[in-house]
Amino acid sequence: MTVLAERPAQVAMTRPPRPELRVRSEMQLAALSTATVCAQLFTRYTLQAWRLDHLIEPVEKLTTELVIRAVRTTGIIEPNPRWTELDGLKLILVRLVILGDNLIVEVADSDPEFTATGGDIPLTRSLGKRWNYYRPPAGGKIVWCELPLSVSGSSLDQTQEIPRVLPRRTRKSVPKGVQPIEVMNDPDMLRRVMDGLRNLDGESGEGAT
Repeated sequence: MTVLAERPAQVAMTRPPRPELRVRSEMQLAALSTATVCAQLFTRYTLQAWRLDHLIEPVEKLTTELVIRAVRTTGIIEPNPRWTELDGLKLILVRLVILGDNLIVEVADSDPEFTATGGDIPLTRSLGKRWNYYRPPAGGKIVWCELPLSVSGSSLDQTQEIPRVLPRRTRKSVPKGVQPIEVMNDPDMLRRVMDGLRNLDGESGEGAT
């Protein structure tokens, strides 16, 4: 007697659905000490526009810490750098993204290496749900932190429409007869401007000493 074993029923393996990208906003900043204040203003304005005022304080703190780290790593931390030091100045990117019922804070810089005391960033553990970093194909690294949108244990309505930070721009037609602005190409004038900037830089250096 031959017994045929029945094949087990095939169970469809499905991945969990990816969170919906609801809205995002980003700003590119020079890697200077002023980037911290600019990032704070960007964060506050964006969250107010998204009607997420309850997240302004923790997101500002997280963004501030991540931006400070990026500036220390790739930029200039001196509050009053000379203009000659700005040659080849690096940029950082601050991005806010809402995926499903979570807010993602991302700060990108040009340094691919990541160092953290004890392998951690202090505020990410106390304020964020989780955090990590990755290296995008374009180079550098992106450090991100995830926060829930929930308030007092209740999640934000997934059907609630989040307004855009800026309205969509419409292309305007150029009136007929308008001539383009002529580009100045005067080497003598440019040379005098450069000499004046060098003189100003020298005077400020003498005053500092």
